[in-house]
Amino acid sequence: MKNVIVYLNPSRGFNTNAETLIKIQIDNILELGWKKEDIILITNFPYERKGVNARIVPDDYFWKEDPASTKSYTLAKIFESNWLSHFIFDDDELYWMHDLDHFQQRPFTEEEIVKEMGDCDFALCDYGRRYKFNCGSIFFRKSAGDIFKRIRDIMVKERKTHPGCEEERALMVLFDNNIAWAYRSSVGAENEPISAGRTDTEEIKKRIHKMPITYNFADYNFVSCWKMCDGKPKTAHFNPFFEKITRSNPTGCKLPFFLGENRANLVLMTDRLIKIFKRYGLVK
Repeated sequence: MKNVIVYLNPSRGFNTNAETLIKIQIDNILELGWKKEDIILITNFPYERKGVNARIVPDDYFWKEDPASTKSYTLAKIFESNWLSHFIFDDDELYWMHDLDHFQQRPFTEEEIVKEMGDCDFALCDYGRRYKFNCGSIFFRKSAGDIFKRIRDIMVKERKTHPGCEEERALMVLFDNNIAWAYRSSVGAENEPISAGRTDTEEIKKRIHKMPITYNFADYNFVSCWKMCDGKPKTAHFNPFFEKITRSNPTGCKLPFFLGENRANLVLMTDRLIKIFKRYGLVK
C-alpha cells in the first residue's frame, strides 16, 4: 500500500503552515513503519525531506476554483496522462490518499483494508451519522481513475450554476444521481432528490465502499464516532492552526479540542502523535 499526499500551490512552494504539516506528516508516517519509497508526495514544485522526493505535476493541475478539492482534480488530470499515471500508479497496488491535516495515529495493514473494501476500487468514510462522504481519506486502486475524472467533470460543470459544488458534493451527485447535493448538503437533502440525469449511478455504487469511521476520525459527532472506534481511532483529521471562529469551534483552533478541551474531556490523540506536535512547537 502506498501513502499519497497531494499539495499544489500557485506560488510553487509550501506556505508556512503547510510546511509544518508536511514535516509532521513525513515524520509521523515514517515512525509508523512506512517505507520512504511508499510515500507519494505530489506537488507542482521540487521538495525533499528524509528521502521522500516530490512527484512534480504541471501547475494547471491545481484547481483555483476550490483549492480544497485540488486533490481530486489533480488525480483526474494525472489519470488522463498515460505517462504520469504509469509513472505514479501501478495496476496491482492499493493507495491511501489523505489530506495534509489528516494524521494516521495507529498502524493498520493493507490486508485489513483489502478485506474491508472487498471488490470495490474506491473507499472512504462518511461523517459518522451524516449522509455524505468525506474525501479527506480515500483508499483506491488505479482502476478508480475514471471515478476521479467523473468527480472532476461534475465539479467543473455544476459550479457554473451551483458555485458550492466541490469534490464531496460532486461525489454524492455521482453516487446518488442527486443534483441537490451540488448546493444543499443538510440532513434530509437525500430525501428530496433532483435528478442529475446520470446513467452511471448503479455501476458507480457497486465500486464505492463506505469505510469504518476510524479511518477518518474528526471532531464531528465525536462521542458516537469515538465509540465506533472503541476509543482507539486509527486517524485524526483536524487543522491544528487557527481557522474561522464558529459556534462549534469557538476558539478558532481544533488542536485544543483534540487535546481534551471537548465536552467529554477526552484526549483524542495518541501520546506518540502529541510528541511529534511538540517537536514542531504546536503543543507545549
